[in-house]
Amino acid sequence: MNQVRECEFVVDGMRIAGQMYGDSNGVPVLAMHGWLDNCASFKPVANHLNNIQLLAIDMPGHGLSSHRSSDSPINIWDDLPLLLMLVDQLGWEQFSIIGHSRGAGIASLFSACFSERVSKLVLLDGGVPVSTTAEESVSQLAKASKAWTRRKDKRTPGYSTYKQALEARKRAVGSISEEAAVLLLERGLVKSELGYGWRTDPLLTVPSMLMLTPEQSEQFAAQIDVPVCMVLAEGGRIAKSEAFGQLSERFQDIEIHQLEGGHHLHMEKQAPAVADIINRFLVDETG
Repeated sequence: MNQVRECEFVVDGMRIAGQMYGDSNGVPVLAMHGWLDNCASFKPVANHLNNIQLLAIDMPGHGLSSHRSSDSPINIWDDLPLLLMLVDQLGWEQFSIIGHSRGAGIASLFSACFSERVSKLVLLDGGVPVSTTAEESVSQLAKASKAWTRRKDKRTPGYSTYKQALEARKRAVGSISEEAAVLLLERGLVKSELGYGWRTDPLLTVPSMLMLTPEQSEQFAAQIDVPVCMVLAEGGRIAKSEAFGQLSERFQDIEIHQLEGGHHLHMEKQAPAVADIINRFLVDETG
């Protein structure tokens, strides 16, 4: 089992918390979790990785990391400059990335923009960010603008007992087992005199002002010129989507694996199998 070390960075005035696995001689890998999760989601996989130095971070607004300013809307591409400054601070000239769900979207954008820094890309039940047509952009902006005017009323749910919070997380986006939910609650839940609440920035639930168009999304995928490994859940959204059959055409160099399970397969009983794929892709094929 890889020993975990808590770590913390100050990047552009923001606190970025994370967990480091492996030793400094391993292949450097940055891991980014999904929407409303936190870096603990990578622990089940990290326990089975070999010769990899894995830094899993709490993305801004998640886990123990800082929230963004409340006067600026949040868009998925906002994290790119922050990540660039983080890897510069680490001294990682080249590294690989693992991204799950929303983290996969951010990882895809980063890899397209800064391919000279990225060695390989692993996408866990995710890919380039979700897109909307140009025609839908007007309604998207209108919906998000209205939601933004009410942002001060946004609150994360509260619970009187730990058990209630646990049950709620098990049923949330991408339903998960109790063991997986417990891992996320370790960093995602905070206790107060009133009970329990989430550390997560409530503004993360405000819709994005704009989203990529399908054409833009395809361009980002096409300009990722590093090897890509996509691990999909048979019960996940991508495997069931109409675009599934076009994945191999969208990326220059991609291998696709399908495993049984749901959206958080890397946290469940499939974690060793996911880790085995990652080990082969990032380490065994390096050179």
